[in-house]
Amino acid sequence: MTLDEILKEHSAWLDKTAKQPLFGRVTERETNFPQELRDQRAKEIKAAIEALTQRRDETVSLYESAIEGYKKELEALTSAPGIKPPTAKSRAAKSEASTPEAKPQTEKPAASTKAKRAPTRSRAKKK
Repeated sequence: MTLDEILKEHSAWLDKTAKQPLFGRVTERETNFPQELRDQRAKEIKAAIEALTQRRDETVSLYESAIEGYKKELEALTSAPGIKPPTAKSRAAKSEASTPEAKPQTEKPAASTKAKRAPTRSRAKKK
């Protein structure tokens, strides 16, 4: 068989396959599922809805408890006698006061790292 004959056969097969419908007609009988399958799917959907609802409620309660905790802390900060919530100016003043002052240097400076060169011949002969 030559290459031309093989290509001709494949071309004919592709044309024939392209013209055929992929699926036959779908009838009402094929779309009606048995009642037990419908009931099973309904149970799965209800279970998924319940699980998602429970997760949502748990998440919302976590956020609400965190918000309530922050509100209590804020209320305690603002209602405490003599204590005001920090402001930008008070933070800056506090950070300046807490910086350590420069200490006098008590250590000896490190020895020079330059190595001393040995005398060269020209210097040694000049004596």
